[in-house]
Amino acid sequence: MELKQMRSAEKMIDRWVEQQLHFGKSVEDFNETMFVFGNQIFQLSTDGYGGFQTNKKEANNVVVFRLPEEKELGYVCRSCGLDHDDEKAVLECCAFLD
Repeated sequence: MELKQMRSAEKMIDRWVEQQLHFGKSVEDFNETMFVFGNQIFQLSTDGYGGFQTNKKEANNVVVFRLPEEKELGYVCRSCGLDHDDEKAVLECCAFLD
């Protein structure tokens, strides 16, 4: 089960990176970006060849505090954070991930 979860997390990270590249960010912008998936933490690091690596870190507990002014506006997938044009696309976005 852990391998399946890791693959799901990696797929969501890859999709997020693809979206950010599409918006004009560079690979260097992702250096040390962190993602939380359950109690697992993933960190991106550049590899020096124009790409990046995803490193997994274990944590006993993960707590995320959100500021009250941080609100999700529009149609955003709650699993991966991708923006969509409508609610149907949001619901279908990560439906293939278990």
